[in-house]
Amino acid sequence: MTDLPQRRPRRRSGSHHEVERTYTPGGEVGATDDLALPDLVGAGPVTALGRAGTAELDATYHDTVDLRLTRAGITLRRREGGGDEGWHLKLPVGAGRDEVHRPLGRAATPPKPLRDLVTAWTAGADVAPVARIRTERTTHDLVGADGAVLAEVADDRTTAMRDDTVVLAWREVEVELVDGDEDLLDAVEEQLLAAGFVPAAVGRKIERALADVLPEAEEAPRISTKRPVHRLVHARLVEQLDAFRRHEVEVRRRRPDGVHQARVAARRLRAALRTFSPLFEGDAADDLQRRLQTFTRALGPERDLEVAAERLEAALADTPADLLVGPVRTRLRAVVREQMKGHRAATAVELDSPRHLELLTALDRFVADPPWAPEAKRRTRDVVPPLLAKDRKRVGKRFAAAEDDDGLHRARSALKRLRYAGEAAVTAYGDDAERVAKTAKHVQQPLGTLQDTRLSRQLVRDVAAAADAAGESSFTYGIWHEWEVLAAEEARELARARWARAHKRRKGRGLRLS
Repeated sequence: MTDLPQRRPRRRSGSHHEVERTYTPGGEVGATDDLALPDLVGAGPVTALGRAGTAELDATYHDTVDLRLTRAGITLRRREGGGDEGWHLKLPVGAGRDEVHRPLGRAATPPKPLRDLVTAWTAGADVAPVARIRTERTTHDLVGADGAVLAEVADDRTTAMRDDTVVLAWREVEVELVDGDEDLLDAVEEQLLAAGFVPAAVGRKIERALADVLPEAEEAPRISTKRPVHRLVHARLVEQLDAFRRHEVEVRRRRPDGVHQARVAARRLRAALRTFSPLFEGDAADDLQRRLQTFTRALGPERDLEVAAERLEAALADTPADLLVGPVRTRLRAVVREQMKGHRAATAVELDSPRHLELLTALDRFVADPPWAPEAKRRTRDVVPPLLAKDRKRVGKRFAAAEDDDGLHRARSALKRLRYAGEAAVTAYGDDAERVAKTAKHVQQPLGTLQDTRLSRQLVRDVAAAADAAGESSFTYGIWHEWEVLAAEEARELARARWARAHKRRKGRGLRLS
């Protein structure tokens, strides 16, 4: 074993993205937990092992009474011992998880910033200890030729307790990437499998500890045009509620595009409730539509400013140097920074408001047990095409009635609804539904540009006013405003032309299910 320095401990506060795989001893029933780890030098680019490290870890896991976090793949724990002791929140992101850290502190309750990040799942419900897991951990760093740590291998002997009673004990091996890649994980896995280890059936310790009280995962329903339409619609609601929750976390973490994606998920939920409204009894679906609209409007100013600022930054980059009169870049960014400060504060207030918690609770209840009407039992092929045709006709009427930008904006809203309905139908109709969604998006795109120019024209006026007040020239801002006016005119013409082609081509086949 080569004597190399170990990887530096992780930060006690902050976050990082983790990608890992978990294995357990395999073989026949009764296989020993003393199975030796293989020599991993030579696995892919691994040329040496770092010094072995040992630690005693003691983690208390927190969740709601009904285990919402664990069921969603989220881990919230307080862990003592090891180089990264503290509060850990693990959120599923892509192929791995984002791990958010906070210092240990003295409190036995999770820090408010971590509780806030899981509000989309808890809806403000209390979290409390649900299990305690103690681990004897031995770690090895897998090192490359340049001395970089590629991955960490943790050999864990673990005991899980609930209510101070041992419920389970097991051994597992975790391989977590540091500076390596998926190919390295594959190479290490090959060596582990050859040594008698197998991929763990359950990847997270807390899932093992709560296995006997966690509800079994429901099998995905079969969706086809011959099946009841409620299967299609419910799958869409589940999918978009999950997206809504994940993107709300991104908003709270100030991730790029988080606000935009959260609003898109809310719109997709709302569109499903509107297009498929005949399938629901009572007024719960209508009430959710209104609540979701309130949410998107509340986050609208922040997103609108993001869009306008992006357009003006592009204009700044395209403006010849001799037409940049005055401190244009500084003034633009100062105005955006000041306005954004207020919009972000308003977004934070909305996310922490009682009405947002009520929205989350209402969504949970509705999606868990939708109030289906008798119509929902009919076959998908008998219900969906007429509903999409209705959405298509709405688009046509709004285009025909559009005499100004407000009218075109209403046509854009109708196109979005048709597009999202097409997306919802893809699992049953495949390419036909995908064609509807893509065609609606194609027509919608210039109308989106038109709306963006409205926002950028307002922002450029705000920047020009600030420049005037400071005694600076507004010459450059006048040029930008004219560019946006011209872009708006081009967008209007392109949108109407695209609609005409889509509407007339083969009798509008691109906008309907075959």
